[in-house]
Amino acid sequence: MLHKLLGFFLIIFGGIWSIKPTLLQRFIQKKSLKKIRRILFWLLLFFGAYCVSIAISLKGLVSKFGVFLLGIFIIIRGFSFLKAKISEKVVQKLSAVPLSRFRIFACLLLCMGVVLFKMN
Repeated sequence: MLHKLLGFFLIIFGGIWSIKPTLLQRFIQKKSLKKIRRILFWLLLFFGAYCVSIAISLKGLVSKFGVFLLGIFIIIRGFSFLKAKISEKVVQKLSAVPLSRFRIFACLLLCMGVVLFKMN
């Protein structure tokens, strides 16, 4: 049920951001650094925990181990975003990204949302 809800939100955000990528760029530029750090931290923490929970239900030792390690790596990376220097660099790089890359990112979100929504 959680993956359907997450897929629904990814479809919504991916559709909006693929039509108007300037919304995402302005959101990144307007928000304060502290808010973006918290958003990135919670996003990565949630995605890492989701990868770990998927790894438990997978069949096969190699796929379980790979997805589990990916989830743990994402969680550790999320905790590193709490440091100010790392998140400053990320915000500066994201604000300088061209709009075409935001559209590509939005299309990837849209595709990921469809896959999650169609999962059993």
